Amino acid sequence: MTARLAFVESPVQLLNVLEWAHARAATTAPAPGPAPAGPAQGTPAPTSATTGPGPSPGADGLTVVVLSPTDPMSRGQLRRMAQLARDEGFTVHWQEARGGRGALVRTLRRLAGPLRAAERVIIGDPFSRYVQLLLTLFGPRHLTVVDDGTATMEFAAQLGAGERLVRWHRKGRLGPRELALAPVTSMARRRLAPGRARTVEIFTSLPVEAPPGTTVTENHYTWTRARFGPPALTGGADLVGTSLVETGVVDADQYLRVVTRLARTHGATRYFAHRRESAEKLH
Repeated sequence: MTARLAFVESPVQLLNVLEWAHARAATTAPAPGPAPAGPAQGTPAPTSATTGPGPSPGADGLTVVVLSPTDPMSRGQLRRMAQLARDEGFTVHWQEARGGRGALVRTLRRLAGPLRAAERVIIGDPFSRYVQLLLTLFGPRHLTVVDDGTATMEFAAQLGAGERLVRWHRKGRLGPRELALAPVTSMARRRLAPGRARTVEIFTSLPVEAPPGTTVTENHYTWTRARFGPPALTGGADLVGTSLVETGVVDADQYLRVVTRLARTHGATRYFAHRRESAEKLH
């Protein structure tokens, strides 16, 4: 079985890796035939432990590596998503990639073998310095980028224009940290671009314009629909929050004015906060 390795750093990235795996299985499933001998259909696939020398592929050839963030809210949501992935039979490896001094070296040592063996690498954030460093050291033959919000559109645009990969709200900033990481960013951009020895796929639900040589696969969220069924509709409307105030992109007072106007216009009764929104703003 071809080894596939996914790196995720947020709950939505892990969700979209599950969607990618579901869509991939649907398109590569063999034609119906006689049932093979073995465990009865519906027997749960074995789950993996998160200890040992390094992650190993599950029965479907896909290992999900969680590069754990330090934010408590993100960690809690990722743990719940990781359990959902295990319930679906996927191998999940939890890596404390930011766990103090020496964490980076330990992570690189532990992932070196699986990265070399991986035929395909799936990532959720091509702008992540951690992921860029991993891609600098090990270039996969096949690469898939799954949605991580609207950053996917920015990635496609920068890839098509041949620009250095930098989050759109950081463009124009060339401080000491950016200069020190410039070689890593430059190499990662080459490893994220399609070529004679590499295919690149973008798995997205967004209107992405594919750069030359890149395949765009539409994400219909079929796994989520099948797993959880249709949503229960209630009166009024729900508002979904964003952390653009916290990242310095949107003015806080302007954001509150817009939320107030939307709530009054559409009769919103619930606000689903982004995990990075500050408690002060939410209050």
